[in-house]
Amino acid sequence: MRGGGQKRSGPKWDYVNQIVRDGALSMIALQETHLTEERLEELQALYKRIKIFNSPDAEAPSRRGGVALVLNTSKVKWRGAECTTLQPGRAIQVRIEWGEDTYLTVAAVYAPSGDDDKNRQFWEDLREQWSSGAIEKPDVVLGDLNMVECALDRMPAHTDNEGVITSFDLVMKACKLADGWRMANPDKVDYTFATKHTNSLNSRSRIDRIYVKEEWLDKCDEWHIEETGIRTDHKMVSVHLTTKDVPFVGRGRSTIPSLITDYKAFRDFLLTKGRVLDEKLIALSENPERRTTGFNPQTVWKAFKTELKEAAKEFMRNRATDLERE
Repeated sequence: MRGGGQKRSGPKWDYVNQIVRDGALSMIALQETHLTEERLEELQALYKRIKIFNSPDAEAPSRRGGVALVLNTSKVKWRGAECTTLQPGRAIQVRIEWGEDTYLTVAAVYAPSGDDDKNRQFWEDLREQWSSGAIEKPDVVLGDLNMVECALDRMPAHTDNEGVITSFDLVMKACKLADGWRMANPDKVDYTFATKHTNSLNSRSRIDRIYVKEEWLDKCDEWHIEETGIRTDHKMVSVHLTTKDVPFVGRGRSTIPSLITDYKAFRDFLLTKGRVLDEKLIALSENPERRTTGFNPQTVWKAFKTELKEAAKEFMRNRATDLERE
C-alpha cells in the first residue's frame, strides 16, 4: 500500500474496500500498511464489510512495514478466524473455515528488501517456526517476497542471491507449496513490480506471488496479474481457489428461450409435434406389448425434446438472419 495508516491515506482503504466488494474477493493481502492499533480500530468501525487482521512493525508501526490479511465478511466465515503473528510487521497467518468441513490457513508475508542477509534470515525463521510443529503449516503463502526464483522473473534478467533462493526453496519444500501462476504459465513473462527511477534504467520483477499447497493446485483457476487502481507500484496477483468438497458442475441444462412462443409459426409446430407425442404415449399405454427398449415412453419423450430443441435453434437462427436482412 506504500502507507495506509495515516488518515490522509483514507482513499486507499476506500479502494481496498471497493476491490474486495466489486471483485467478490474472499480475502486480500496487503503490505506496508503502517497501521497503529488506534487507526486499525477506526478503519474497522468505518468498513463493516471487511475484517482486517494486521501485524504492525514493532518499532515504528505508523512509518514502516506492516502486513495484513483482509477478509470479505460476506464471503468467508470470519467470526471463527484465528490469527497468528509470525514476524511482527512481516508475516501474519490466518486460519478460517473453508467450506463445510475444511480449514484454510493463509500466510501473508512482506519479506525484507535490499538486504540479502535479512531476506535469507526471514525465510529461515519461517521454516523453523513451521517445522517446529507449534504453528500450523500454511496451505497458501502470498505477498511481496522481494526475491524471485529464476531469472525469467526479472527484467533485465538475472539470478537472485543463491543463499536467499536456497532458504526460500527449503521453506516451500517443507510446506509442500508451489508457485501456482508459474505452473499455469510455464513460459509466460509478466511482472508485478516496476521501479520508477528518473535518472537510471528501470527494472521489473515478479516478486509478488501466491504459493499454494501442491495437492490443492487442481482446485485453483483464473490466475491473474492486474492493476488495482490503488496508488502503488505493485500489481495484484489473484487466484480462484475452490474448496475440496465442491461438486462437479457440468455444462448445464439446455433450454429454449421463452420468447420463441411469441411466434405463431413455432407455436403451430409445437402443437403439431405435441399431438403426435400424445398419440404415441396413448398408444403405448393401450398396447403395452408394443413397448421395447428402443420404443417406450422414455425414449419417445427424449426424442420429442431433442427434436424440439433443434427446431428451436434453427428457427431462431433463421429469425436472426431475417432481421439482419431487414
